[in-house]
Parts: sequence; structure tokens; C-alpha cells
Amino acid sequence: MRIKTKIALFIIAPIFITDLAVSFVNGIGNFRTLKNLAEEKFLSQTENIALRISRENEGGVSISRTAATAAKVWFADRSNSTTYIRELLQIFPSFVGASIGYEVNADLNDFRSERGIKNLRNGREATFDDAVDSYNFRANPTSASYDEWLAKSEGGRFAAYWNRAKGDLALEPLVDMSSSMYSAGLKKKLDSGSSEQFIVTEPYLYNNKVLMVEYSAPIMQDSRFVGQVAFDRDLTNFSNFVSNLKSSSQADIFLLSSQARIIACTKNQNLRTLSIYDLYTDDSGAFVMSFLRDENGRLVRDDSVSTDVSKFGSAYRDILSAAFETAKNSGTLSENIRKVSYFKDPKTKQTYCVSQALVRPGNWVVVQIMPQSEVLAPVFAYMKTEALGAGVLILILIASIVFANSILRRISRATSAADEIAQGNFDVEITSVKSNDETSGLLSSISNMARKLRMAARQIEDSQTQLESASSAMERVSANCESAISDFGSSASSISHAVRNIGDNAAELSKNADAVCASANDASDIAENGRRNVSIMNDIVSGLSSNTSAIARRFSIISERANTINSVVTAVSKVADETNLLSLNASIEAEKAGSYGVGFAVVAREIGRLADQTAVATSDIDAIVKEMKSAVEAGAMEVRNFAAEVDGAVAQMAAVSSAMDSAITKIQSVAPQVESLSGAIGGQRESVADITANLANLDAGLEHTSELIRRAVESRERLRAAVAKMRDDIKDIKPISSDNG
Repeated sequence: MRIKTKIALFIIAPIFITDLAVSFVNGIGNFRTLKNLAEEKFLSQTENIALRISRENEGGVSISRTAATAAKVWFADRSNSTTYIRELLQIFPSFVGASIGYEVNADLNDFRSERGIKNLRNGREATFDDAVDSYNFRANPTSASYDEWLAKSEGGRFAAYWNRAKGDLALEPLVDMSSSMYSAGLKKKLDSGSSEQFIVTEPYLYNNKVLMVEYSAPIMQDSRFVGQVAFDRDLTNFSNFVSNLKSSSQADIFLLSSQARIIACTKNQNLRTLSIYDLYTDDSGAFVMSFLRDENGRLVRDDSVSTDVSKFGSAYRDILSAAFETAKNSGTLSENIRKVSYFKDPKTKQTYCVSQALVRPGNWVVVQIMPQSEVLAPVFAYMKTEALGAGVLILILIASIVFANSILRRISRATSAADEIAQGNFDVEITSVKSNDETSGLLSSISNMARKLRMAARQIEDSQTQLESASSAMERVSANCESAISDFGSSASSISHAVRNIGDNAAELSKNADAVCASANDASDIAENGRRNVSIMNDIVSGLSSNTSAIARRFSIISERANTINSVVTAVSKVADETNLLSLNASIEAEKAGSYGVGFAVVAREIGRLADQTAVATSDIDAIVKEMKSAVEAGAMEVRNFAAEVDGAVAQMAAVSSAMDSAITKIQSVAPQVESLSGAIGGQRESVADITANLANLDAGLEHTSELIRRAVESRERLRAAVAKMRDDIKDIKPISSDNG
């Protein structure tokens, strides 16, 4: 098997197959992950739309229930209830209208209310003749005449409707209470036992004017239904709100009521109120509405028109009905099915992604439809990237094959050149390759090898001649060696005798060196003891110096204390003089007192005598202190002189110690040198012994050398035979061109 095939089978193919398998496995895993992420994003968008609509419905239900609670508190106060509904409608402008109505004579004021309207029609006060102004017409403007109020109020029944259809709020009679979903439907729901105290109506045309849905809540009195409050949302505004929730221009959003009617549609606004089961498209994709008619504001199929719907496209009908049924079957619209459905239009062959979500309150269903290409755009982009990677891998494979072929061609050239050289043809020419890779290096190396082999062949020829001349020279050398060996034997005997004399002298010298070494070690020990004694003496003198300094400091302190005693003695002398003067004055005063001062005179004399004794003692103390101070100062002077002498002695001891250290160091350095000398002499003795032994072996070596010379002669003969054989061997080498050298 050629190397090209081996590279393809065992290197390129495994790498390519492994990389392709890894890319395929990773591609499948990444495709599933990205697909799940794209579907999750699509589902989240639909759920977010449903959440936004649910918040709108919750707001409508909350407002209607709050208003119903207030109406319960103000039950029978029709005027304030009417005004309250108007104020709420002003606060929440997103509602197109709001209404409040009672059951027939629920508050027992229908007759009085009708009489109040008649009073106003007749130009009287509304409250004339115990009548009731139910709507406070003076404060609440109305767009209807009093006759219309009388005709539509059913005998004074409370039925007020605030309409914002023309911009400004206008009060008008509430119609269709007995048959409408906001009243009759609410009452029916409550009678069925529903726990929900509200209703979100199906889309319908109110009073042949406005398409709307209503959020209606009951007014209850003693668990009895007595009326309702409703707030209306225009489907046009609601459709605009839904359109603003679109996440993509290619997305279509359908908002379906609980009865599968379209509340809002971003695809076509004209489809509102249409049942999804009547939804068809023509070949152009437009919705077919030719077989539909308007019935009380709702689009229904016109049975009078014969239409074959099988020729129309039913993609949207099938998509919406499947989504609606999926939501309905998931628990009667109680749960969302978090799943993306795929639907392929049989006419256009286009695949759509469909997701649905439940809207509460109202049990509406939001259906979002988007082309699969839009939903899975990130997945398709990834697949394109994977395909591009596979293409790049194929290109790399092709480039690898081309590159491998180029390398193999060079290897083939190198193989051919090696075969030529193996056959003895060193005149191989290899064309140079313009490349810096290993193959070009191989070809260059083979070319250099051929050139060097040519040079080696020439050198072999030259060596042949040189070997023949060397053989002759070896013969002459052998004869000379035999003569030299004979002369060397006699010289070796003389050398052996001289070496023995040297050994004897070395032994004597070694003994003397050992004695000197022992003496040097003893001197070193003595010097070391002397250095330790000098060190101890130095420490003693240093301690004496420090003690002398301490004594000098003590003498200084005693001198200072003596000065202090002098000052005290001076003070005591002054006190004694004062006391003596006091004693004299006391004696004079005692003389003046006569017999009365006799005792005082005795005391004065004793004080005078004590003062004289104190003065004498003070004088003695002063003399003693002065003598002590003189002695202390003299002692301090002696101590300082002694301290100076001690310091000098310390310095001399330090100098002596330093000189002794130097001497000890030199003495100690002698011992190692002597030991080294002794070791050298011992080594010399061993060397002499070795020389003697070697000389003894030399004779045997000379004999061995003679034997080697004889063998060299034999080798010379074998060399001649080898030269002859080499001459025969190089005959196989092809003649070498002289121009290739």
C-alpha cells in the first residue's frame, strides 16, 4: 500500500469523518436547543399579549364591581348614582361609555321617576307633586328628549347610559336591558350559580351605533339581583391596542371571545364579531366576505347566498379552530397549553407557527400566527452557518489532499534518488524545490549526501594508496620499537634504584614533620589558654572601670546632698536668731508685767537658752558638713584619677589581647601547614611506592610491548589483505564524473 493511500485512509479520512460526525451531532443538539428557545420566545410573546389584555379586562371588571358596590350603598338614590358613574367615566377615558340600571321598580320609585320626567317635559320642577329627578338633568346634560326618556324608560325604570361616542359625555336612556348580555346575560350567569360576580360580554353593536364589549357587575340587595353597572370598551380602540402588541410585522394576532368570535384582528379589522368557523380566503389570500351579512352588529353567514366554500382556502379557519379547541379542551379554558403548533397551508405550501394563551377574565383566547421562517429565523441562520462550516471543512479536505500529493511527489523523487545511490550511482542530480518545508529539506539532504558520497569515494581511493604506504612505514617502525625497548630496559633498572633512595628519605622526613606538628599543636593549646586568661582579666578590669565610674557618680550625689544640708543649716541659723530675738522681747514684756509676767519670763529664758543651743549646734553641723564636703570632693577626685588609670589598663589589656590573638592565630596556622607537609610527604612515599611497583610492572610491560609489536607485524599483513579486498569492493562503484566534484 502506497503512503498516499495510507495517509488518505488512516489520517485524512478519520479526521474528516470524526469532525463531520461531531459537527452532525452538535448540529442536531444545537438545532433542537435553538428551536426550543425560538418556540419558547414565541410562546412568551403570546402569553405577554394575553397578560396585557387580561390586565385591561381586570381593570374593566374591577371598575364595574367597584361602581356596583357604590350603587348598592346609594341604592334608590338615582341622582347620585348617575353622577357617580359620570365621574368614573371621566377618570377612565379608555371606556367609551358606562351605564347603570335597575330591575323594574326595584327601588319602588319608577312611578315617581316617570312623573318627574313628565314634569320637566311640561315645564315644571322635576320634584313637583312628590316626583323624583332620577337623573339630575340640570347638572347632567342629555342628548335625548324627555319624550325619548319616557318611551325608553319603560314606565320610569332607572336606566342611565353615559356615552362618549362624540367626544363629550352625554346622558341617554339605556336600551335593551331585558335582552342584552350586560343585564339579561349577567342575571342568567348568576342564576346558574357562577361564583364570578361579573360578566364580560361578547362583542356586539350597541344601539346600532358602536361595536363594543362590556364589563358588567350586579347590584345586589339581600342576595337579590336588583340591577347592574356596566362599562363599555369600543372594539376599534381595543383592536388598536392589540395591534400595538405585535412583536413582528409578519405576526398576526387574533383575539377570540369565549364563543369563538373575533374581538380583534390585526390581519383585517373588518373581521370583528365574525365566527372563526366562517373564515375563508380566496386564491389571493384575501378574506372572503361575500356570503356574510350583518345581523344586529354581528357578521353571520347569509344562508340565502349559495356559496361553495370548498373552493376557498381554510388555513386561518383551521388554525384558529384548532387553537381554540386546544385551549377549550385543556380544561374548559382553565389552562394554557404551552405548545407551539405547526400548520402547513395546503394551497400556499407555507408553514405557520401557532400559539395560544388564555385571557382572564372573560375566557378569551389570544392566538398568534407567524410564518415558521420568521419564528425559526435564528435556527435557520445557525443551519446556514453549519452548512458554511461543512463547506469550509470540504475545502480544507481538498486542500489537504492537494498538499499531501505535493509532499508525496517530493518523497517519490527522494526515494528514486536514494535507490540510485544504493546502486552505486553517486552522480544523482535533484532539482531544487522552492519551499521551506521538511520535504524540500529531505531532497536537499539527499543531494548533499550524494555529493558527499562522491567525495568519500575519491577519499577512499586516496586512502588506499595511503594505507599501502602506511603498511611499509609500520614495518620500519616495528624494527625501531624493538631496539628502543631494549634500551629502555636498562634505563628502567637505574630509575628503580634512585626511586628506592627517594622513598627512604621521604620516610625520614615524614617522621620529622610529625614531631613538628605535635609541637605546634602543644604551642597552640598553651597560647589558647593564655588568651582565655587575658580575656578574663580584661573582663575584670572592665568591671572595675564601670564600678569606679559608679563610685564617682555616688560621690557627686553626696556632694549635692551636702550642698542641700548647708542650705538647711543656714535656714535653721536664721530661725535660731529670730527665736533669740523673740526671747529677748518676751523678757522685756515679762519685766513690764511685773509679778504677772514671772512665769512668762521663765519661758522666755528657756526659749533664749534653746535658741543659743540651736545656734551652737547649727554652727557645729555647718563645720561638719564642710569637712565632709571637702573629703567627698577629694575622694571623688581620687576616684576619677583611679578610673583614668583603670581605663588605661583596659586599653593596654585590649592591646595585649589583640597581639596574643594574632600570635595564637599564627601558631595555630603552623600546625595545619605541618600536617599538610606531613600528608604531602606521606603522599610522596606512596607515589614512590607506586613508582617502584610500576617499574616492577614495566618489565612485564616491555615484554608485553614486544608481543604487541609482533602482533602489529601480523596486523600489517592483514592490512595488506584488507587493502586488496577494498580495491576489489570499489570496483562496483560507477565511475565518478570529474565535473561533479
